[in-house]
Amino acid sequence: MDGIVKIIDSGEAKGFTYSMIYTGIRMAIAEEFGIDERFFLAEVAEILGVSEEEAKRQMMKLNSEGTAENYKA
Repeated sequence: MDGIVKIIDSGEAKGFTYSMIYTGIRMAIAEEFGIDERFFLAEVAEILGVSEEEAKRQMMKLNSEGTAENYKA
């Protein structure tokens, strides 16, 4: 529990919202344990500090780049 409190305190010190801190904790847990975590567009936009439209554009770009990478010989 102390670790989570430290993460929250650190996020607060950096000016993150509780929503951003919570999303960051979810991301860290998913990465640590290999969990396939899903995020809402609004969460992605908040973490990136952009509009939902811009977040969607960036995700679509990454998706198309990843798809292209998968098909390179």
